[in-house]
Amino acid sequence: MVDPDGRDIDNSVQDEWNRMFEKLKNRISVVEQGISSTKEKLSSIESGSKKYKDLNRQISTDENILSLLKQKQDDMIAMQNDHSQVYSMRRIEGYVGYISMGNDILIINYCNDDNFFHESTHATQYMRGDIGFVFKELQDEFCAYSMKYAYSGTLTPDFSLDDVKSIFTFENNKRCYLYKDYPIVSIGKNTDAFLLRIAYPNSKGMHGVNPGSGIKVGNYINNVKFHP
Repeated sequence: MVDPDGRDIDNSVQDEWNRMFEKLKNRISVVEQGISSTKEKLSSIESGSKKYKDLNRQISTDENILSLLKQKQDDMIAMQNDHSQVYSMRRIEGYVGYISMGNDILIINYCNDDNFFHESTHATQYMRGDIGFVFKELQDEFCAYSMKYAYSGTLTPDFSLDDVKSIFTFENNKRCYLYKDYPIVSIGKNTDAFLLRIAYPNSKGMHGVNPGSGIKVGNYINNVKFHP
């Protein structure tokens, strides 16, 4: 994580980043050991038995989790070496984190360690151009929750987009579903801005964006105040 002048971000943030990276490495090690142990058990069980099939499913689930965690490890290394963008992090109170931009610094605001791996996934999506910062769709949240659950050890093989839609918090003692109105249309910085009409059909911010205009989401949000 480097500032615009090429200097490291303050030590307190770098130390916290390093702590999260070490926790990720430890989690990867635990999952790898678990897979190895399960495979060892499998070798002594009759092929085709119920226990054999159950252990095979467990190995498949854990290998998927391991793949996600190793991707996160690569992503954190890429962010640390991304000299085109400054990244920072801030622990906040509450239960819902977010990413924000201030003074050209992308800030990962997170509530706890599990939530860091969710919000930092959104930061990675921004780095890759998968999201146009203010535009996120259901798939973005699916990826972020998958990463969070992979880290916390609660990811299940049947986790789906429908599960994301059902995630809620309480506001004024009422359930508030966080993502029920999120579009399924994939929106990135290089997506044709016209697709925003499909993603957000009720928005008044889409006037003047026509098919074939060549305008990209990244350019559009820099020039027009958009309210999804």
